[in-house]
Amino acid sequence: MSRARPKPLVLVVDDDTASRLMVREALEQADFAVEEADDGALAVEAFVRFAPDIVLLDIIMPTMDGFAASIAIRKLPGGAHVPIVMMTGLDDTESIHRAFEVGATSFITKPINYLLLTYRLQYLLRSQRTADRLRESESRLSRAQRLAKLGHWEWDPKHKGAHCSEGLREICSLPFARSSFTYRELLSLVDPNDRRRVRSTIAAAIRGRRGYSIEHRIITPDGTERIIYQEAEVQVGSGYKLERICGIIQDVTERRRAEQKIRYLAFFDSVTGLPNRAFLKQLLNQALA
Repeated sequence: MSRARPKPLVLVVDDDTASRLMVREALEQADFAVEEADDGALAVEAFVRFAPDIVLLDIIMPTMDGFAASIAIRKLPGGAHVPIVMMTGLDDTESIHRAFEVGATSFITKPINYLLLTYRLQYLLRSQRTADRLRESESRLSRAQRLAKLGHWEWDPKHKGAHCSEGLREICSLPFARSSFTYRELLSLVDPNDRRRVRSTIAAAIRGRRGYSIEHRIITPDGTERIIYQEAEVQVGSGYKLERICGIIQDVTERRRAEQKIRYLAFFDSVTGLPNRAFLKQLLNQALA
């Protein structure tokens, strides 16, 4: 994310001094701040130094061309999402495809329409701010879910797999390299003693087009037993057709074990392990009833 500054900063990279001068003049008149570099390698150094909001990058340059510079910038801290606009006289399809393959956000050909350029950069900045806010919101949600030991999933009947959040994958010890898992894979995590109950609950929810909630045990791939609470809603479209099922899971293992310990301490002596007076009273009440 770029540093807070009064004007958005554009890094203009071009080996043609006259072109850089004309771009600088147009951008400064449109209330942009400008830094320059005349080579791709210098552009990478300037990106680290100035953390620009946008990179305006020529393709054909000595030492390091725009394609290589774009790849290098994308690997830098803060470079993954910054808008990169390629500018070149190469308007052939192959160059355009390659520009986007190496991480370019947009493409503009020379001779440059400077009014169009400034508007395009302003649009990219607005889009970037929206994307930054979305990523920040997703990050906060992910942290909150991790603290609450929550995860969510979404299953679309048109696809074979269910999309699972990072929180769910962490709870179930699933591979982070994947985000989609089949119903069979997820059901195989359920404790065999609970599997039939879970399967019938989901099937009844689909048939009745209604939500469900259930608590059951899972066995993670490393053999750990967890108790999870699962709640889902069924979304239907026109003609009562099933569109998707969305759900959340929460790891309640520690809560349930704490409740079990509290119940145990309520009826058994913590030192001897023998039943206490409260347990005797409960048994007497049951016998009298």
